[in-house]
Amino acid sequence: MRRIGFIGTGMMGGHMACNLVKAGFEVLVYDTRPEATKDCVTLGAQPAGKIPELAGCEAVFVMVHSGPQVEEVLLGEQGLLKGMQRGQKLTAVVMSTISPHLIKKLSQATEPKGLTLIDAPVSGGPILAQMGALSFMIGGDKAIMETVMSCLEAMGNKHFYIGPLGMGLAMKLVNNIVGITNAYVFTEAVKIAHAGNLDLRRVVEVMNASSGRNWCSENWEMYVQFVGIVLKDIPFKDTTIKDIKTAIDWAEEMDLSSPILKAALAIAESGVDVPEDLHRKILETKV
Repeated sequence: MRRIGFIGTGMMGGHMACNLVKAGFEVLVYDTRPEATKDCVTLGAQPAGKIPELAGCEAVFVMVHSGPQVEEVLLGEQGLLKGMQRGQKLTAVVMSTISPHLIKKLSQATEPKGLTLIDAPVSGGPILAQMGALSFMIGGDKAIMETVMSCLEAMGNKHFYIGPLGMGLAMKLVNNIVGITNAYVFTEAVKIAHAGNLDLRRVVEVMNASSGRNWCSENWEMYVQFVGIVLKDIPFKDTTIKDIKTAIDWAEEMDLSSPILKAALAIAESGVDVPEDLHRKILETKV
């Protein structure tokens, strides 16, 4: 598989598409903001003027923001299906974090027309996306998944096949529940530690040898960058809010309550409170 389509070259997708180009794939890229494809095109990707042009690729990867955007990409008046020929077969790999129920609903509309969906949401954030070190959680037909595995390997170094369509997204939402809330709890703990005159380097060292050990404490250098993104990057904040809401909606569809997630949503919407002096201290602390 060599000719690949990629839709959505934002803060995550841009790095991912660039890594496909670097791996030697012929990549056709599209974004609603043409300027977002600039880095990929500079590396050698070809820009598409509209989504149906990508229907001639061997597979198309979708990394847009939300469920409605995924639906528009696949089924819209200027969507992938509009570019497909009668009898054509095409695989679309949806990497956006959307509801497991939605991906199944979309598949019911696309499968009869030759467009097979795979869900392969990612974990790791923009930093690991740039490094090509993302984790993929994959749902769908395993044989179809194998046909795009070389592409997934160019974008990430961990690949987990979870099960039928929608199961990759289910796993991603469960991971997000822990990952997002942990980041907020850890940041609050760091704030309290700083106010209590504890040395942050010592705090992280002790946590990593104790029951408070977590992804943020074990990956301090990436956490330092994460805090900067949280404080400054509005698209990152919007994505976090969308992901939490998606997890809450999914839980409610299963008649489950999620009070901790709702608290995390309130924090995300109001913004993370990291005083300037603490942010400087975080930046200065080497672990």
